[in-house]
Amino acid sequence: MDRFAEQNQFTTAEAPRSLNNNLELMKRFEGTDAGQFDKYLKGFNVKLDQLSADQIISDTAYAALKEEVYSLIGNLAENKPATASSVEGSLARLAPENAVDGFSSTRWSSAYVDDTWFQVDLGESKEFDTVSIDWENARAKTYKLLVSDDNQNWTSVIKDNDGIITAHAGKETVHFDPVTARYVKFQGVQKNTEYGYSFYEFGVYNLAGSNAVTPIDGARALIDVDAGKLTIDGLVMSGSQSKVNLKVLDSKGKVRYEGQTTSSETGRFQFTIKLVGNLKGTNDAYLWIEGMSTPVKFTFDYSKKN
Repeated sequence: MDRFAEQNQFTTAEAPRSLNNNLELMKRFEGTDAGQFDKYLKGFNVKLDQLSADQIISDTAYAALKEEVYSLIGNLAENKPATASSVEGSLARLAPENAVDGFSSTRWSSAYVDDTWFQVDLGESKEFDTVSIDWENARAKTYKLLVSDDNQNWTSVIKDNDGIITAHAGKETVHFDPVTARYVKFQGVQKNTEYGYSFYEFGVYNLAGSNAVTPIDGARALIDVDAGKLTIDGLVMSGSQSKVNLKVLDSKGKVRYEGQTTSSETGRFQFTIKLVGNLKGTNDAYLWIEGMSTPVKFTFDYSKKN
């Protein structure tokens, strides 16, 4: 991220900071909480797409970071059983499993006919919303992406234009509303060259289905009983300097603290509070910045033993 920022691949200073904040929270939960790691990885992806749509990130940086997202999310089709209606010359080196083996140098290639299909069995029904095809020169002109639970009844993931997709050279990514299915099929409609269809990699990804990252996130409470001190920190996820408000209520609903601090230019903030009164039990903390309709709420427990 820092390298892209140094190379002026972003048009605002906040953009790489925002992505870095998601990365920081990913690292916090890596290997300990898969659900939280997934949340911030998908949050990173959402922010990345927003920056691209708003032309705040260069195409070069976007493509490189997007590949990292796909790598971390994981290809649901990788090393899963793949079949096809034909293989060019019946050659093993061009067999369908080569398109899901995780190697970018191997490929599947079909016979030289328009009506050709390739499909992968995910092993069980799974949710996904993205298919990526890394085309060889022999690509499609048009094709469909179909899904099924029984390998007999097929539905297009694209609802418009009778499900027909116009192909583009290189690595092509197709996004659609989330679907749940076991089988995923590429159905050729029309070839683009005199040859058949050929791709290096067929990827199936689930980039949806995560709890949204909130404007303030990663909040933590640390209590030093001996020093009688409570520290609450977190991140303004936009990566901008903001005024952060905090209210702490004890287990009986009484307000024990109200205050405001200014986050750093990267979005980090911290409150250090002298413990006064009875905070034993479960306490509620509310954090917000200007423009938030609902504060972020989190709870923390306090006892002299812990």
